[in-house]
Amino acid sequence: MSDLSYASFMVRLWREPEAARGRETAWQGELESVQTGQTWRFQGMDSLLRLLVAQLAGSEHQTSDKEKSS
Repeated sequence: MSDLSYASFMVRLWREPEAARGRETAWQGELESVQTGQTWRFQGMDSLLRLLVAQLAGSEHQTSDKEKSS
């Protein structure tokens, strides 16, 4: 990511047709980094949150490494 102090993501969510017929179905989705175009698929909101935390934690490590080398 070029600007490590900013991250932008697009989230797409959907449920399979079974949910409309009364069956419990987890939300599914795709997370896309606006900066890199990289995408990740997930199932369930917990998975989305874990993905976001992992991506943002990776950005913090990159920032820390850059600050140490300056």
